[in-house]
Amino acid sequence: MVTTQEKVSLLSELMTKGVLSAGEFDRAVAALEPSPAADEPAWEQGRHLYEAYLSTVVTKAFRSSAAVTFPPLEPTMVKRGWILLDGKKRYIPYIETYIDGADGLGAAFREDILIGIDEQLAPVFWAQPHRSNRLLHIESGWTTMSLRRVKP
Repeated sequence: MVTTQEKVSLLSELMTKGVLSAGEFDRAVAALEPSPAADEPAWEQGRHLYEAYLSTVVTKAFRSSAAVTFPPLEPTMVKRGWILLDGKKRYIPYIETYIDGADGLGAAFREDILIGIDEQLAPVFWAQPHRSNRLLHIESGWTTMSLRRVKP
């Protein structure tokens, strides 16, 4: 039996060879994977893990973690695609979200973050964006901040 990851890998090869466009690739991958809302118990478990992960792991990276807030998990936040993570292009499932908080002087900020997830929506790592630097030949992408998991 061929796994979903193997199917995605084969589709990726077809896109690299020019047989599939990026849009066709995205539609094919979306058809391979069920919608998170289709499996309600798994979705609720994923929502619980998302909130626990942000509360216990991500917020600790900010100076005033008590004032940090984040949006509830929505199906539109769960994505799968190519991202530049730690300098390497990877095709992964992830949650694209943000954190609202206050810095040490009390000024409000919003920080975009990415949470890498496994197939059961369990967080695996979180990352912050970094900007490109032409002088150092660095592309815009994401930098892993923590590989810590939360137990269900």
